Amino acid sequence: MSIDNEQEDKVWIAMHGNNRQRDMLVHDESSDVRLCVAMCGTDEHRDKLIDDDERTIRLAIAEFGNESQRALLLHDEDLFVRVKVAECGSNSQRDLLLHDEDAFVRMAASRYGTSKQRGLLLHDEDASVKAATTRYITYEQRNKSKNNKREDE
Repeated sequence: MSIDNEQEDKVWIAMHGNNRQRDMLVHDESSDVRLCVAMCGTDEHRDKLIDDDERTIRLAIAEFGNESQRALLLHDEDLFVRVKVAECGSNSQRDLLLHDEDAFVRMAASRYGTSKQRGLLLHDEDASVKAATTRYITYEQRNKSKNNKREDE
């Protein structure tokens, strides 16, 4: 069996196998295999992978993980991981990301956040965050007025 076929088999097992099989693959040398474990495994598997060097694995944990795992990723060195936390996390986690050092993360917090969170970001020091927040507020208001018109009909 070639290495490619072996890796392909491990990916398939990580995706479609049982959790005992994933237990054996959680520390596999292949990041593709670990990614599938992060996506299809349990919270225990994701706990073991939370500090993985691969961004894609931490992104998967931010998306498929639980609130406590996302809380650990709030301060991840990679801004794309923090953006994924803004997208998939809770409002209290977005509250913390409103003060992130990176404007891109604050824009994500605005996009996925509440009206109150957007209101705070209207006063952000970065012009791009203010502009993005204004767009999200305008879009939200436009959708509300469309929904109100539909209810009136």
